[in-house]
Amino acid sequence: MRDILNSTIVNTVVGFVNTVVSATPIVQEVIRVEEGQSWLSSVTPKQWTLSSLCLTLAMFFFWRAWRGYKQPEPLPEDDTGEYVDILRLPMPITPLLGRATELGQLTEAMTNPDRLMAAIIAGGGVGKSALTSAWKDEIQPDYKGAKRVLAWSFYSQGSHETANSSAPFFEAALPFFGHEGEMPKDEVEKGRALAERLLHQPFLLILDGMEPLQHPPHIQGGEIADSALKELLRCVRLYGFEKNGAKSLILISSRQPVRELEPWEKEKYLSIDLNLLNKEEGASLLESLNVKGTREQLEAASRDMGGHALGLVLLGKLLDERFDGDVRCRDQIKDLRGFKNLAGLFRYYETYWQEPAFMKRFYGWLRGREAPERIFLRLMGLFDRPLGMAEKNILLVKSDYAAPLAQFNDKEFADLEKRLENTGLLLKQGSAEILFRREWDCHPIIRNYFGQTFQKEEPKAYQQAQRVLFEYYQSVPNKEQPDTLQELEPLYRAVVHGCLAGEYQKTLDDVYFERICRGKEAYSTHKLGAYAHDLTAISAFSPGGWEKPVSSGLSQADQAWLLAQASFCLMSLGRLAEAVGPRWADMKISEKLEDWKGAAVTARNLTDLLLPIGQLREAENAARRAIDFADRTDDLFSQMSSRAKLATTLHRQGGLQEAFRHFEEAEKIQQEEQPKYPRLYSLQGALYCALLSDQAGDAERDLLGARLAKTSEVLKTSEVCLEPAEHYLQNALETIERIGYLGLMDEWKEIRN
Repeated sequence: MRDILNSTIVNTVVGFVNTVVSATPIVQEVIRVEEGQSWLSSVTPKQWTLSSLCLTLAMFFFWRAWRGYKQPEPLPEDDTGEYVDILRLPMPITPLLGRATELGQLTEAMTNPDRLMAAIIAGGGVGKSALTSAWKDEIQPDYKGAKRVLAWSFYSQGSHETANSSAPFFEAALPFFGHEGEMPKDEVEKGRALAERLLHQPFLLILDGMEPLQHPPHIQGGEIADSALKELLRCVRLYGFEKNGAKSLILISSRQPVRELEPWEKEKYLSIDLNLLNKEEGASLLESLNVKGTREQLEAASRDMGGHALGLVLLGKLLDERFDGDVRCRDQIKDLRGFKNLAGLFRYYETYWQEPAFMKRFYGWLRGREAPERIFLRLMGLFDRPLGMAEKNILLVKSDYAAPLAQFNDKEFADLEKRLENTGLLLKQGSAEILFRREWDCHPIIRNYFGQTFQKEEPKAYQQAQRVLFEYYQSVPNKEQPDTLQELEPLYRAVVHGCLAGEYQKTLDDVYFERICRGKEAYSTHKLGAYAHDLTAISAFSPGGWEKPVSSGLSQADQAWLLAQASFCLMSLGRLAEAVGPRWADMKISEKLEDWKGAAVTARNLTDLLLPIGQLREAENAARRAIDFADRTDDLFSQMSSRAKLATTLHRQGGLQEAFRHFEEAEKIQQEEQPKYPRLYSLQGALYCALLSDQAGDAERDLLGARLAKTSEVLKTSEVCLEPAEHYLQNALETIERIGYLGLMDEWKEIRN
């Protein structure tokens, strides 16, 4: 039995009924009739006829929608658990032409028991998504035996040049592949958990557009910046899959090489460098788009476009629509050579849309005003993902720039969409059975172009539209302070749009600090472990990079705090080298503000970052600056810990004697600050003991023995839980025993007993 209450049918019927009711003369007459007067007497035969026709049409549309509706097939499932989710994969603008070799390579990789990974590497618009989509269609419906098939696009979840993370992917992928229980908070554990789930089941995992999660090629060689994804690939390489005749494969695509695949054994992965189309392939593509001309002319057009697939598709559609497919007319379009040809095409459309003939043909009443096509594409450029129905509606109501579109009826809007689809600038909806769109998307290159030109040419309108989205996303959560990451997602989006609107202070105070962090509680990181989400939000405050935090509307103290938060999140994600930049910037601002205590803390934290990545000279410089800052305060603890930090740095460089001297200075300050505890303790004490252990002379052994004996006495009289402390102290004593100080073991046992 068909489900007549399905949302697709309901939306269809509501749309038609709404149109019919608004145009039905009888209903209009009933509304106008005065109280006490019979409406039947006021309806004319002509109105009866029109009303009957409208109602008949409404019933016909309802019947057609009901009869043509097909119950969506559930996710394929059998006793072993079989699921398919490929809706997030981008739709190609045009069917794939050629690439038979690459399609065969992917199929071979899927069926080869030794292949674990395949990577498609090519620039933007060359055809990675088209190849992936065509291969996916080719291996349907059984996907070569894969029981679970998941496709994910990272490019559509980017964040306006801000840092990105794989967190949304893992939140979806882990339960999809059967993970039960609480989501791991640690990023590395997420990668390990997913690798474990993939180990024992036949699957196909498609990761499209991975470049937002990679460093640029000139930074760390383009390594993956995301810790969870990096760990997933590492575990797959080490442990593989238990195929046992089943078919499993991870297919990734990116605009730049994936450095993590370089050490892989060649038989375990397939790398496809997707080249630009040659002149013959480009000419065939133009022919498929109804472009007419000699073979030489078509090949020349392909060569001038640099064999760029997206550029050729847009050129072909433009020639077909505007010039009856005559390839010779491309000379009327400027700047069609090299990669910049895309911008030339976009600029041509923007001019064409404003032409009086075009405006008269489609929008006579809009002549001399903004072209609706450009308005709509620029609205899409406000986002880093597809434009949804809710966002579209709120923009049409509240965005000043979108006002002309707010006057469109459903037919006019459908005609607008059709024209943009015909040009290739708007992706067609995923299913022909869907009568009304729920989202609008285009190629990321197109979205970026119109978003950037909107921001550059209409900055006030751009910020006002972003402000509308900022206010909207704040209103989405039901709670003032949401509890889960899913509930917090609209607030993270609000942060990005608030910064793009220039509302930096309000975004920081009202959204990020109060609602996401819950003030000093740091709820999102300490409770939810949302370091990646917070990093994406924080980076919106530094669109020019960590070295150039925004200054408009934010105090320098707030800038320093945000940089410290960014460094903390990067460090927590294991991205230590990246965490150095914002920490340096934080220290410079604190020094400029003469916040010597804060500058000293930042310098010590910077030292802790530089040491494990081997930048010892820079660490020493940071530690010396920490001492300089601390000595300008009356904070004895800061002075003591800064000297201990420098001593540790010198110890790592082999300067044992100088390190010993700075530890002694630190201990003198400790005696002054806490006479009851005259020796260094906690981390500083442990680091001092490490230095003494490395020196391993009689005098140093005596010092170590005295310190450990004193620690034992403290442990014996302490009321806190001692098991962890005893465990680590026991390890330390065993180390001392190995270097020859045997008597201390007996002393320790006597004290402990």
